[in-house]
Amino acid sequence: MTNDIAAGRTTRRAPRRLIALAAAVSAAFLLAAPHQSGAAEPTADPMDNWTYDADSQRLAAGANYFRYLEKEGKLVGRTTPRELSIVRIDPSAGPIRVENSFGKKAGVQETVREQLSSKPLAGINASFGTYDERSDGVESMAFYGLAARDGVINGVSCVFVSDTDKDADGRYVTAREGMMATVLQYGFPHISRLKSKLTVQVSATANGPAIASRPLDDVNRTPGRAQGCARDLDDANNAHSVAYSASSTETVYQDPDELIVFNGNYGVPTPPKDLDKKIPGDDAAGLELVVGKDGLIGGAPKTVRGGQQVAAGGHALQAIGEESEKWLEDHAIAGRYLQVVQEVIDVGSPTNAPNKTGITEQPRTVTLDSSTDIVSNMHWLLHDGEPAPGLSTCKRLYDVNGNRVESDTSKRARQAGDFCRDSRTAIGVDEQGRTLFVTITGPRNPGTPTSKNEAEKMADGAFMWEVRDILRRWGAVDAMNLDGGGSTTMLVNDERKTGLTDITTKDGQLHWTERKVGDSVYVGRGGLPLP
Repeated sequence: MTNDIAAGRTTRRAPRRLIALAAAVSAAFLLAAPHQSGAAEPTADPMDNWTYDADSQRLAAGANYFRYLEKEGKLVGRTTPRELSIVRIDPSAGPIRVENSFGKKAGVQETVREQLSSKPLAGINASFGTYDERSDGVESMAFYGLAARDGVINGVSCVFVSDTDKDADGRYVTAREGMMATVLQYGFPHISRLKSKLTVQVSATANGPAIASRPLDDVNRTPGRAQGCARDLDDANNAHSVAYSASSTETVYQDPDELIVFNGNYGVPTPPKDLDKKIPGDDAAGLELVVGKDGLIGGAPKTVRGGQQVAAGGHALQAIGEESEKWLEDHAIAGRYLQVVQEVIDVGSPTNAPNKTGITEQPRTVTLDSSTDIVSNMHWLLHDGEPAPGLSTCKRLYDVNGNRVESDTSKRARQAGDFCRDSRTAIGVDEQGRTLFVTITGPRNPGTPTSKNEAEKMADGAFMWEVRDILRRWGAVDAMNLDGGGSTTMLVNDERKTGLTDITTKDGQLHWTERKVGDSVYVGRGGLPLP
């Protein structure tokens, strides 16, 4: 194995988006070991914990799969070695591309394998998503934050608040906008902090000037309840902890006044009003309006929500609450035209990221066309080669004796010997503009669990900072965490390269299974032309 970059080489981006295009003139892709980044390296080499495995393979010109097993002497509290899988992709070295897929439709639940039924070279799970359980028994998929496919937004960006954002009455009055996301365009990724803005407009003629307009609260999910993150200040001020069981609670943002759009990507009928007493925010009868591809409004909004299919290119609107319902009633008049205006803005560096160049990044609009896919997450790992601080997130934390302990996000400080069993998936971009897919899981065949507690101990993973340090060691300059835990999946030539980390009950017994997720990122054959 040879090193494909001269020691100490660095490539800083100016502007940031052009790093991907710079890869078009890079040298031929070699099946090579990880290389040193030009940025300052950690004192300990994170790859010293891993042994290169013969299962590694060249997938195509410009695409290679690397597999590593944890060294036996490095196990801490574990009985079996973890597995590290890395796919490195260079579209400038062959006719390949990096794209996003949500399978059949944006609202349909599917596994990574189902979403990648065309059997690309390799793929991983991507954005955070949740099951939008409804009173009609349909379990559709909703994204936790910003997501787009072929230039169509399927989930809006989150906002983040803290106690310093509150007024004297204890209400949030300001918020930090934008979340870490990866734009996949023309086969190359661009990782930055993005925010979305969706607006519905009504005009007298097709594509005419707007008579009236109103911001949209979200895309493709039941109005009145947002999960995962707040989408605006109204959400933040209506957050409630909902107990789904004795051991499971979730924060739900029960905004009682919302206008939600469903687009042609939505794969199931629109949701009816819900009667879940735990979440009263979505119980309103509300209004619903469906328009076709031409945007022509055919009649007044229906007073019963749900059960409508959204045609390709068309939209459905659901309004709950006095203000949203009144706006729809006043402006959605037969004979007028309705249009949804989409915007995504790159607002620059993560809010707490260092800026080595001293250059302030100016907001810029992200082009939304058929070449544009977006996947997102809450956590950035690297920015311009600098590591993200405070990456201590672990929901399944064990001590050196193998005992489950408090999450390290609590007041308990992490102890020497603590280890994390959260499986991890991440994406990064190295100094040559190449894409890196990374997963860390337990063994591929962990055995059959007899209880959920035993299954949790069989599944395995890593602290987020471990993934960050490995990506940095492989020369990544930008990187972000993707959905992990039971969602973590890597397929290479349709073969699963990650241990199963999710369980289901069938015939009274527990079984390992592949979790259904919101979307996937993959490397496929057939390059796309640059603009």
